Parts: sequence; structure tokens; C-alpha cells
Amino acid sequence: VRPLTLPEQLQGPRELSEAVHEACAFAEAMHVESEDPAAALTRWRIAAGERAGVTGGHRPVLENWGEARAAMEVTDDTARYMDEVVRERMIR
Repeated sequence: VRPLTLPEQLQGPRELSEAVHEACAFAEAMHVESEDPAAALTRWRIAAGERAGVTGGHRPVLENWGEARAAMEVTDDTARYMDEVVRERMIR
């Protein structure tokens, strides 16, 4: 196991927390909306890696956060689900 190599934009605790919430909400939305959630999440990870110029391997999306965020295929339904999940978690 190796530690995450986080980009500069996620070095602060608030920024990291917000990114984790957003990534988890997107992943959950894919499980709810997709007929094949594993394939949808794999496509997201691959697209993030390609945008970052990284092919192969399984770098966590947080290590490529800017690219992973840009690669999210967010429909209106996905956005609504993500907003609800993030709001619910922030209230707790």
C-alpha cells in the first residue's frame, strides 16, 4: 500500500474533504443510474487517467482530481443525486 500523491489543489483539509464528497457522490450516482455501474466507474477512471496523460494502472481519482472531475459524465439526474447526497452528508 502506498500513500496517495495528492495534487496541490487538494492539499488543504477542506479541499480534500470536498473532493472526497464529490467523488463519492458521483460514484454512488453511477451505481443508481447505470445499468452497469462497474463499467461506468471504470470508464470514468480511464478517462481521468487519459486526461492526465496516465495510461494503465489504477491511480485513485483523487490523484488525478482535476482530470477526474473534468471526465465526469454528469447528466441532470446525476447532478441532482450528487447535490442531494453531498447536502445530506454535510448536514450530519
